[in-house]
Amino acid sequence: MDIKLLHNYFPFGIQISDQCWEKLKISSLPDSIDKSELYKLRLICLNYNRSYELTPAIAISELLTARTIIDILRYILYRYSLEDNPNILTVCTNTLRHKINNELVNDSLKSFVTLYPPPSVRNKISTKDSFLKESILNNPAEELSTAELILLSLNNRNKAFKAFNYFYDEKKLTSSSPYKSFIKNAETYFDSQPTFEPLGEKLFECLLAPMKDSPDSLDGQLNYIKEKWSHFLPQELMEQLSLILDILKEEQLMRGWGKGEITPLSFYKTGDYDDYPEPARFSHDADWMSNVVIIAKSVHVWLDQLSKKYQRHIKHLNDIPDEELDCLANWGFSGLWLIGLWERSSASQKIKQIMGNPEAASSAYSLYDYVIASDLGGYQAYHNLKERAWQRGIRLASDMVPNHMGIYSRWVIEH
Repeated sequence: MDIKLLHNYFPFGIQISDQCWEKLKISSLPDSIDKSELYKLRLICLNYNRSYELTPAIAISELLTARTIIDILRYILYRYSLEDNPNILTVCTNTLRHKINNELVNDSLKSFVTLYPPPSVRNKISTKDSFLKESILNNPAEELSTAELILLSLNNRNKAFKAFNYFYDEKKLTSSSPYKSFIKNAETYFDSQPTFEPLGEKLFECLLAPMKDSPDSLDGQLNYIKEKWSHFLPQELMEQLSLILDILKEEQLMRGWGKGEITPLSFYKTGDYDDYPEPARFSHDADWMSNVVIIAKSVHVWLDQLSKKYQRHIKHLNDIPDEELDCLANWGFSGLWLIGLWERSSASQKIKQIMGNPEAASSAYSLYDYVIASDLGGYQAYHNLKERAWQRGIRLASDMVPNHMGIYSRWVIEH
């Protein structure tokens, strides 16, 4: 099954009502980052917390956990109904139409598409009636809508999802259609159908299993899924599950006074702020970036090792032998990361010596200035190495981290 289908109806995975979409101004999220779903989810979470300050704030980790659980339930439902048992959702809705009445199905689906519109309906490309007759990635839109309607009922039944109820509250849907009766009859129908083969249980038994195991715990439901379902879930979903478990573990660690506010990053763009003197600038991706093979060298340690290897004093960058660069090139390296390249703060060395290490050198991460260190030969020696390395197809790299400035540094002194 095409994993892309999972977010085709609801772009962020979470089911979001049209009312919520408008109130949180989701349509106006920045287009420049439209490929970063995680970033947009952070903004949605931030907008919610700012708009509803009297309610408990939602942590992005909790929202991502709910999204991951929903994605996995959606995968099971889609796989069962679209791949393992093709057309079973159509047979289900037609059975309910004939055995009970048309309105039970038609009104429920039309109300669902109206209150929880897919992108084509929200953007007025399709009407709710025309959408239900369309196909999405070769799957009938009515079947996908039926599957999402079932998922919506599961979300509202899940006590651990209570904090996110605002996104997919079913009250309007319940009052405007026989939705509850539709779900009840659909569940009865699927109880008479084949089991979900990987688990050997009826469809709704599978879908309800995590919340039955851990009714009030997002972590518990996620761990249940990891323990019981990992043998059949696709790699993409397992990676998503593992990532969110790591995020939860990290966020729940207590450091000092506990968690602070979690907000998404924001960047200045040229023209956004005329009074901002230094807008962010990023280099464009280039072909070599994805193919570079880089080796890191702590410069002073490397020079000492080279001195012993070549049996002569190798002190400056320009002293590094051509033979060594040939060796790196022959090994397939196309990048050389130089650690400890910058002029270090003498205060760092003095503090180390005061603390009882008379042979200590200044830390490579406590700098005096971002210039090539004089004891490495300065810029002249650096440019010599750079030219010789480039002749062999090796690029030079080094880190530039502003908070590596020492207490005795030009930036501290001058600014």
